[in-house]
Amino acid sequence: MKNNKEKILKKVYQLETKKTVFEIVFKGLTFTTLILFIYLFFISLIEILKEQQSFDLLFFFRETFEVGKKYFFDNLLVFFEEIPKLILLILLVLIIFLIRFFINLKKNYKKTINKLKAIYKFFKKI
Repeated sequence: MKNNKEKILKKVYQLETKKTVFEIVFKGLTFTTLILFIYLFFISLIEILKEQQSFDLLFFFRETFEVGKKYFFDNLLVFFEEIPKLILLILLVLIIFLIRFFINLKKNYKKTINKLKAIYKFFKKI
């Protein structure tokens, strides 16, 4: 009877180990993919803005404070019109996914650590 109990317990721990390892690997790959896509879209956005010479509007603020203050909203509007909106939208959506990922990760952090500790203790006994 005790032998069957140990076999079943060992199988349960093996299944939990596989599930936990898969979960950690999946979260790691998701994090890496999100960071990579955010980086690629951000770099492409910066390159497009450099090509269009949109950053030349920022040199306008080197003038006196009164001139910068007077034409601030005009320059801001021109800058907004020149930004590729689809790339900016995709970048914002990816950043929102990354923030949501971190919130979910933080929420389940203790649970995952406790699973790993329990698996380690079980296999250390064997």
